Amino acid sequence: MNRTKIALIVIAVLLLSVSGSACLIFWLERPARATVHLPADLSKRAQPVRFGADHRIRGWWIVSSDQRAPTVILMHGVRSNRISMVDRARFLTKAGYNVLLFDFQAHGESAGDRITFGYLETEDAKAAVRFVRERSSAPVGVIGSSLGGAAALNAEPALKIEAAVLEAVYPSIEEAFSNRLQIVLGPQADHLAGPVLWLMQPFSRIDLDRLQPLKQMQAIQYPVLFLSGSSDDRTTIEQARRFSVFATVTFHEVAGAGHVDLHRYAGEQYEQWVLEFFQRYLHSND
Repeated sequence: MNRTKIALIVIAVLLLSVSGSACLIFWLERPARATVHLPADLSKRAQPVRFGADHRIRGWWIVSSDQRAPTVILMHGVRSNRISMVDRARFLTKAGYNVLLFDFQAHGESAGDRITFGYLETEDAKAAVRFVRERSSAPVGVIGSSLGGAAALNAEPALKIEAAVLEAVYPSIEEAFSNRLQIVLGPQADHLAGPVLWLMQPFSRIDLDRLQPLKQMQAIQYPVLFLSGSSDDRTTIEQARRFSVFATVTFHEVAGAGHVDLHRYAGEQYEQWVLEFFQRYLHSND
């Protein structure tokens, strides 16, 4: 085989790799639009709100009758929306908290062209905290599931909150992509993860250095309750445990749970962990 044929084969392989990676990026970043209906049992208390740049972020603001009540902001996972956090809102409002639920950009009813795995979503997390701070001087906590937790952690500077519950948050974008591609493609996914991430920076204008939640933990001063399922294949329990080395982190493993809604899976145990944590850190001045 002469050099020309070898060169053509190499070029063809490179083009296929680039085009395949580009198609995968388009598919992963596609918006997750959905019409979101307010549950009837919350309709009398929840106020539809819009905030953020150009008021593109839509959500519900539920206010406690106690003006001194702390607030918990609920941040959903990737390709989901605020409806997935409604059950959490129910037990939190019953416990007397203000609650803000919202759709990240390009999710649910919020505007946005693409999903960025926590990069642009971090700006939505900041906007949500500003929204609450403009309306209340009481302590603020966050519950962030997967993407929601990453968006909260990746904020620079760190979010101005008093405490956070983080669920199934990836330690790095590289590990997050590798795990997810392996689920679909098997071991050969390792050969595709590199080109996809390499293309993502110029193609999607995403700085991968800003998608490193484990590194960001070094700058976090507020207390964190970290929850992870023992059978999670998207953020493995071994990866999740690396967050537990920080002094600010309380870590709980949810036995048998995968990359699922941990509140729905663990029920009363989840609520006990969360309420005890927020009671300690959001009511410290009571």
